[in-house]
Amino acid sequence: MKTIWVLENIKDRVSYYSKFELTLLFASVIQWKKHHPSYICELHADELTIATFKNLEVLQLWDSIKLIGKNKAIDKSVFWASSKLQALRYVEEPVVIMDNDFIVYRSFHEYLQDKTVVAHEEDGDGYYLGPLDGFIKQVKHIINRPALKAINCSFLYLPDFKFTQHYAKTSLELMQEFTKLRVPNSKYLIYAEQLLLKHLLDKFKIKYNSLITKIYDCNKDTFIKDIEGLIDFDQAYMYYR
Repeated sequence: MKTIWVLENIKDRVSYYSKFELTLLFASVIQWKKHHPSYICELHADELTIATFKNLEVLQLWDSIKLIGKNKAIDKSVFWASSKLQALRYVEEPVVIMDNDFIVYRSFHEYLQDKTVVAHEEDGDGYYLGPLDGFIKQVKHIINRPALKAINCSFLYLPDFKFTQHYAKTSLELMQEFTKLRVPNSKYLIYAEQLLLKHLLDKFKIKYNSLITKIYDCNKDTFIKDIEGLIDFDQAYMYYR
């Protein structure tokens, strides 16, 4: 199983890195390897990040290093997470991809079988941008009238690489279109990454599991509504942060 972390220095300067955020990233891969020793750990990063990590002598934390390709068609100041989708665009196997501050305390191996696994579901009704938004109306040829539900992408297990490729391709197309339209903020990133994923999972009737047994309500900024999940919400802190 391949597990991917992505770090792109979108500012192209050393001051972009913070000691705290880098420490979380290193802890993330160390803890994952501790509990999943047979998994292949892969870092996707830009040239400056790779050079910085070489100087810090931490590249050996990963089994493989991939250089992130340039994508000038996407405004990285708005779509700062686009490099995650670039990393998924051409995968040819089941993958885990997680945020750099996602740290596990136990093995997830038993959960990573035939069914997609997501961090959790989100209800953004009245919070997320919807089909009446002027910019979103202009991309309806790519995604038409999704529900205001989303997937939190801090942890994803994607077992079907063909679906993964389709999701990543569509997400990048949305980001490129939004860049042409000069969208003003990263709410459009949420649309192109998180809402799109939920929309495509539902569209293709792909069954998936949530890591936890509750849905996050964006308006109330809290977890609500019990659902089926892999880990009891009140016990989740014992498994990951």
